[in-house]
Amino acid sequence: MNTVGKEGRLGESIRCVVSVSMLTEGWDANTVTHVLGVRAFGTQLLCEQVIGRALRRQSYDLNEDGLFNVEYADVLGIPFDFTAKPVVAPPQPPRETIQVKAVRPDRDHLKIRFPRVAGYRVDLPEERLTAEFNEDSTMELTPDLA
Repeated sequence: MNTVGKEGRLGESIRCVVSVSMLTEGWDANTVTHVLGVRAFGTQLLCEQVIGRALRRQSYDLNEDGLFNVEYADVLGIPFDFTAKPVVAPPQPPRETIQVKAVRPDRDHLKIRFPRVAGYRVDLPEERLTAEFNEDSTMELTPDLA
């Protein structure tokens, strides 16, 4: 760590060293090019979050083939667990297929047509609405009214 940023020494290309806490949740640090784990991570999730910050794209410019250029991040000293065995799900039986068809011609009159509109307008009345409430203005809602 004591040679970081010193010309001709190990780590000369590293411009900035930050705390792991700056590379976890809540930060979008798309200029991280190196991650050096110098002490243990508390959880595997924290390890994945830190590495994920280094995997953010720095450039979204397309090359002459119309693709993104490849970008890499150097990740050193991080105990990333790639040894977990994949979980193979058992094959599922195919679901029953239900075909939906229009019933014609008995339901042709139920077809919904949507007009093609060029715009809309709001036309409000000039007079203002008013309300007068008195003792007869109450209404008791009961299940029978629903």
